[in-house]
Amino acid sequence: MLKIKSILNIVLFFALQLASQYAKAQDSNYSILYNYKDSFGVELESLLLVNGDESYFSIIDKRDSGMQYDEEGNFDHFVTNDKIGTIMYTNNQDVYVRIPFPEVTKGTTYKYNNEDLPWNLTGNTKVIKKFNCQEATLNFHGRNYRVWFSSEIPISKGPFNLNGLPGVIVSFEELTGKYAIDIVSVKKNGGEKMKEKISNYFNSNKVKTYSEYQKFMKQYILDMKIKKAQQISELIKKEGGTISFNFDLGQYHWVSKIIDIPTGLIEELSKIDFYD
Repeated sequence: MLKIKSILNIVLFFALQLASQYAKAQDSNYSILYNYKDSFGVELESLLLVNGDESYFSIIDKRDSGMQYDEEGNFDHFVTNDKIGTIMYTNNQDVYVRIPFPEVTKGTTYKYNNEDLPWNLTGNTKVIKKFNCQEATLNFHGRNYRVWFSSEIPISKGPFNLNGLPGVIVSFEELTGKYAIDIVSVKKNGGEKMKEKISNYFNSNKVKTYSEYQKFMKQYILDMKIKKAQQISELIKKEGGTISFNFDLGQYHWVSKIIDIPTGLIEELSKIDFYD
């Protein structure tokens, strides 16, 4: 006999599927502004445009690539950015992602099939900015998300291509602290500007398949950590040190600039240590 909790999970799953289909049918024309916050506390505007079965999301980051300093002039973090920035597009068939990393390759563009995401409705509710919200969690492409959405606006498209919920995403957080998003405003209409925003970018540039992306990015990041390990090891030897230096930072330091983490990359990164 199924336990009560298992039965409840099954009921919630089918309820999500039905509600998501309803939301897809209701998708029309919206412009949704979000506040995006990264792991360094930097806040930027981000924009989601929805027009029927299509959606376009961008992080509006006008900073140049390079070192960023705090108010006292101390180095704080490094920004990787360009004129195109981070953009994402989805339609009924495919999901496209473009990130400005690595800089040496002028960014990376890839796609994967637009399939139903494995959302889990927790049953928790709360009010956020006057929206009656439900909580959902998701493990997808190596990242874990906690999302609050509201069916008061039946949009199945979301920021960061987090699609398939039966309502607008009001806020979410990526659970390693990479980024978080909070809704600022919702406007009916505005989604028709999508084609202007996309400007055929994904049709005129080399787009990797997801398997190609995983292979390329996995090797690039592993090589990056190996190179850093060698540099630190040489420095320790030069200074006559005898210590072991493990610079893993939970390994998530090395994947901070990508959205989708290649399968097995975190495990491979953990095998690279810094020894004198």
